[in-house]
Amino acid sequence: MLDLKFVVWVAVVYSLPLHCTGRCLFGNSDYCFFKCHCDQSGQCNDEEVTCPGGCASDILGYKWMGPACQIGNLAFKKTAKHYGNSQDILRDDPNNAVDGLLEPSCTDISTFKDTLAQWGVDLGYQCRVLNITIHFPKVPKGGGIEKYRNHFLIRVSNTDPASDPGVVCIKANSDSIPPPTYTISCPDNTIGRYVYFSRLSEGYEPHRATLCEVIVIGYKKIGMNIE
Repeated sequence: MLDLKFVVWVAVVYSLPLHCTGRCLFGNSDYCFFKCHCDQSGQCNDEEVTCPGGCASDILGYKWMGPACQIGNLAFKKTAKHYGNSQDILRDDPNNAVDGLLEPSCTDISTFKDTLAQWGVDLGYQCRVLNITIHFPKVPKGGGIEKYRNHFLIRVSNTDPASDPGVVCIKANSDSIPPPTYTISCPDNTIGRYVYFSRLSEGYEPHRATLCEVIVIGYKKIGMNIE
């Protein structure tokens, strides 16, 4: 289902003469307000506003949507990081969580001491984030300890590393175990450039989590260029 605020934004921007904005509305360039993701490298433009061949899907099957297929997985192939004291952390390549692959291509964030286990991805520009899906391993590393899927925090921020609380999409601080594939809806008007996953340290040792893929569904905020 399309976000109503997004539809209103499109109506407002589309009503502006392009010679005033100096930008295309829909197109294949990063400098368009909304970059298209058409199936089989199809073309879209301001006159068509749609992808004639339909929307593309990423390798996990998450399909782009919207008037010109501009709402989709913003985290795919973006730059990810681990945060904390490297001497206290056992970790794999953080980009394993945004490479479009599931097990065994995962990233493990584990701390032995008091360092917070935290992972983050830079979306490249400010985005309206609709929901986030976490793919945990079906068989967690280290003997299948499922409790490492609970007690975590996901937030969206505009700073790197996050120095402000940003917008909290979920604080899962109960003992219940979420399923291996877990989708969280973010609050309305959640806008930010960075998405952070933190393993909460409420008496649980080690501060550990394994992420196989992080899917961030949303769209680029109008008027924001890639830096």
